[in-house]
Amino acid sequence: MDNTLRIARAYGRLVSRAEGDPGTTPLAWIGDHEIRMHVSSRPCSIVREPLFILYLFDHGAEKIVDARACYDIAEGAAAFDAMVSR
Repeated sequence: MDNTLRIARAYGRLVSRAEGDPGTTPLAWIGDHEIRMHVSSRPCSIVREPLFILYLFDHGAEKIVDARACYDIAEGAAAFDAMVSR
């Protein structure tokens, strides 16, 4: 699947979730690492906030090893590609 499409679909699922549902969804597993997308809230301020944040979570170490704030889908796809190639 094209990574831009993968990011766009995941973002669409997260912003259309019901109130109270988790704002995080898994995108991919690479060995012991998981790439997750997180949307903290629906944009409503005049301050420019990222659309979402991608996290690279290491399940062996049980910690986040990389995180990228993404302001658009293309930036998210590039961040996803960088995390996959790590």
